[in-house]
Parts: sequence; C-alpha cells; structure tokens
Amino acid sequence: MNMRGKLRSDDDGYAAFVGVMPNGYPLPSDGPVYQHLGRHKPSTVRPAHIHLIARAEGYEPLVTHVFPENDGHLLPDPVLGVRDDLVIDVPLRM
Repeated sequence: MNMRGKLRSDDDGYAAFVGVMPNGYPLPSDGPVYQHLGRHKPSTVRPAHIHLIARAEGYEPLVTHVFPENDGHLLPDPVLGVRDDLVIDVPLRM
C-alpha cells in the first residue's frame, strides 16, 4: 500500500485522514508537453495534489484529485487540472 489507503465514510458521507502532504513537482523536460509549454512560458510545476477514487454502490467510480489552497503553483497549472471546486483547506499540523 505505497502511499495508498482505504477509507469508509460515516452515515453522512464524511471521512477524514491524517497523512503527509506531497510537494508539487516539475513536469519531465524530455516530453512533448514540456516542449509545448516552453513555447508559451507558463509555469511547468504541477501544484501539490492528492488523487482520490470514490466508490459507492450503484454509481460509477469518481476519479479526481484535490489541491491545497496555500500551494503557490495553483495558477497557472500547466496541465489545467486545477478548478475552484478542487481546491481545499488543508489543516496543517507540525
């Protein structure tokens, strides 16, 4: 279970977990996406994000990701994955 887990929600649909927030990362510089972006000079750093798959009986799985609101690379996201409804408040504990 490398950086993976399974959660169950309560009766109201809420679930919570404690984990390590990943960092953003630069796109590989040897591929076509980077070459295309280089012409337009936007950021080539993906913001930090966590991938999620939600499953419920009778529904198709929802595959998505969420972004912490305090990440400095939200705009512009080079692969255009950031939307307002995917940006969340992540309480930080140290």
